[in-house]
Amino acid sequence: MLTTFMKWIASAGLLGSLLLPVVGYHAVLQVLVAAGAAVVVFQAAAMGKYRWMVAFGVVACLFNPIVPIGFSNARPWS
Repeated sequence: MLTTFMKWIASAGLLGSLLLPVVGYHAVLQVLVAAGAAVVVFQAAAMGKYRWMVAFGVVACLFNPIVPIGFSNARPWS
């Protein structure tokens, strides 16, 4: 039930962010991706799927809107 609910919420949020381009949609997408990944982390932990738990934990950390990780735009090969 939680999985189905999360799928519908994530789908509606992503579709809404694509159809209604407003200022700050990037932050909304970050929240949706991080929240979805966090739910998958808890579900994977409950099922004992530790590889998936680690993989989606990394995704949740990378898309974390509270403490964002900054990436450099510099190209090392040019």
